[in-house]
Amino acid sequence: MAAGVFTYRTLQVELFPEVDLPLVTVVAFYPSANPESVARDVAEPIERAIATVPGLDSVQSVSTENRAVIIASFEFGVDMDEVETVISSNLSAVSFPQGVEDPTVAQINPDSVPILQLSVTGDGDIFEIQRVVNSEILPVIMGVEDVYSASVNGGASHEATIEMDADALQEKGLSLFQVSQAIQNNSVSLPGGAIFADGLLLPVRTSSAYSSLDELANLTVGFARPSAAPAPNAPPSPPVPVTLDEVAEIEFGLGAPDSISRTNGRPGIGIDIMKKPDANTLDMTNGVLDALAALDTLPPDVEIVTVFDDGVRVQRQIDTLQQEALLGLILAVIVVFSFFLTLRPSAIRGALSTLRPTAVIGLSIPLSIFAAVLLMSWQGLTLNFMTLAGLAISVGRVVDDSIVVLENIYRNIEAGRDRWRAALDATVEVGPAIVSSTLATIVVFAPLAFIEGLVGAFFFPFALTVCFALVASTLVALTAVPVLAAYLIKPGDFPEGAGGGTDVADADTWMKRAYTPALRWSLRHKAVTMLAAFIATIAGFGLIAFIPVNLFPSGADRFINIVMTLPPGTPAQETLAQVESVESVVAPYSDIYVSTIGGAGTGFGGGEGPTGFNQSITFVSLREDAPEDLIATLRDELGGAEGRRIAVNEVAEGPPEAGLDVRITGSDYADISDVARRLTLELQTLESVANVVSDVSEAR
Repeated sequence: MAAGVFTYRTLQVELFPEVDLPLVTVVAFYPSANPESVARDVAEPIERAIATVPGLDSVQSVSTENRAVIIASFEFGVDMDEVETVISSNLSAVSFPQGVEDPTVAQINPDSVPILQLSVTGDGDIFEIQRVVNSEILPVIMGVEDVYSASVNGGASHEATIEMDADALQEKGLSLFQVSQAIQNNSVSLPGGAIFADGLLLPVRTSSAYSSLDELANLTVGFARPSAAPAPNAPPSPPVPVTLDEVAEIEFGLGAPDSISRTNGRPGIGIDIMKKPDANTLDMTNGVLDALAALDTLPPDVEIVTVFDDGVRVQRQIDTLQQEALLGLILAVIVVFSFFLTLRPSAIRGALSTLRPTAVIGLSIPLSIFAAVLLMSWQGLTLNFMTLAGLAISVGRVVDDSIVVLENIYRNIEAGRDRWRAALDATVEVGPAIVSSTLATIVVFAPLAFIEGLVGAFFFPFALTVCFALVASTLVALTAVPVLAAYLIKPGDFPEGAGGGTDVADADTWMKRAYTPALRWSLRHKAVTMLAAFIATIAGFGLIAFIPVNLFPSGADRFINIVMTLPPGTPAQETLAQVESVESVVAPYSDIYVSTIGGAGTGFGGGEGPTGFNQSITFVSLREDAPEDLIATLRDELGGAEGRRIAVNEVAEGPPEAGLDVRITGSDYADISDVARRLTLELQTLESVANVVSDVSEAR
């Protein structure tokens, strides 16, 4: 048991089991391209490259302004690491139009979702906040051992803006292309061959970059003919170098941000933190928060807000299941004590004599559970809500074998045998029956491990844990319980008549006195008893229709995502004004709400982030007193504005789920668009349907 306790404390703790989802995403950017061009020039070549990968189930692509997202689904059991490698290799051979950035290939799995999301706000401008984040906060975060990456969104960078003077260009006889080429050709990084040093082959790169505005301003971008005509018979004057500042105005300032982030109505910068695949969620989140709490060099106006902490959810779930398992253990011991309790020769003496057999059963429960933990560690399972649920369920079952063995040992002791001989003979006698009973129960739970798809991936560790607990309970019943019984059990510990014999019916326990009349009535009224049992069974099946069906129900904390989409081309300022109106509506129900405009990536809470400045996502952490029907209220209140589309979703405790996904295919995009719009309007009229979204609305 000591080994089991030690192993339990060292097991990796997660909220969900380790699931290798058979999904791969490919994201490619094509700046300044409309959705049709993105679909034709980017999405379709990528789809063709993926189509040849073995084990492919389906491919879906979404093309919006500037970006294509392709999601490839594969059969369960396929080696996803190999699939990712093959897709990357196939894409390297694809020839994209000029301007298309290299596609990014990534697997979709729980480890790819940020488990800790922070927001940094302050009274200064966004650049000052970003400077603090980059120079002080990020180094502290990356210094935590279990942190894999920390990405920043909502910031802006300094850049040089060059505004060309058309008249000056014409006067110097230069073109925009010449100036552009000169600027690009003087900011390069190219392979420069290799050199041998100390027996090593070292690669060399040739690089050139601008180190100051003066260097950029003094860059020679071309040559102009002298304005004065040469004297007769004089040699022609050489061309005059033209510097960049002669034909352009150069300014240095903040560039356009790739996204805008706001926290509780204030400008801020978001930080998404991901852990290493083999890291402990609790260790990482606690390590980051402790390191930031010890950071005392931040400006007084800078505040770090914890927006989403998966460690808190994990700890709450683990604590709840541990409490339930402990409560189950206590109740199991109480029930065993109640059944063993005898009132002869007196209530006090009967209770004291019952303590010894109860102690044997009470010790067998943690022995079985922690032995199962050793088997879990052997198989590489983690502590998560599925494995802990399996252990909690097993608490009530693991006592069965021990009770059977203990009762048979007592019967042999009452027959006058030596306690050690009684323990041996009694265990051998009921051993086959116990093993058979355990195998029968394992057969009930084992099929859960073979369910296909996502549900099966989550139930596999649950089924394995229950089977491990059952096997452990049998081993404990056949080994530890006989030893404990030989040491602790004495004649008279059980109620009179326990263990068999002709006087079983005369056993004097309060439980038997309460139960015997009901049993006799049932035996005298067999038809009524069977009819009542049949009605109860049918009624139980009927209640199934009234039980909500969800793969992952909402937890104690309530989060919602509000996704807003405006017409393509909407400027960021107008989107920001619309976001402020959304924030004013949700502010009374939340202490923490974060809005992100533009950018591309993962939204707060693990949802998909916006893709352009015409889109935003507002992540809201609801207060405990928020109305239960708030989501429906927000849909009605926010959905009435013309020209914008609002989708309000509750963030579930598991992978994101969609109620229904309808795909429309065809050869003519105009026909597809028409059908999609008409179908969207029809679906929106259904009473039980909400958040109807069509990808066609992203095109223009």
